[in-house]
Amino acid sequence: MQVKRYNVSKPIKYEKNGEQRTKWHNVGQIAIFEKDDGTVSGTLELITFTGEIKLNIFPAKEREEQPKQVNNEEKNVNDEIQEIQIDEIPF
Repeated sequence: MQVKRYNVSKPIKYEKNGEQRTKWHNVGQIAIFEKDDGTVSGTLELITFTGEIKLNIFPAKEREEQPKQVNNEEKNVNDEIQEIQIDEIPF
């Protein structure tokens, strides 16, 4: 199993000697676990005023596209639509 760790940081902008700078305030850490079978999961630890919050991370599941259901009224309207011929327009 391979583990990758990342800091979770919040940027804080400030100015020093007339130059804008960014300080990165560490608010937690994320660990990604890659197993030998290819599965991936992880944990997220957030540092708060009341202590630590630990969360688990899993890959998002792909949503399957559901075919749109057409009601009977839409079917009837679609059945009645006819192609317009330009040479049949009276003006």
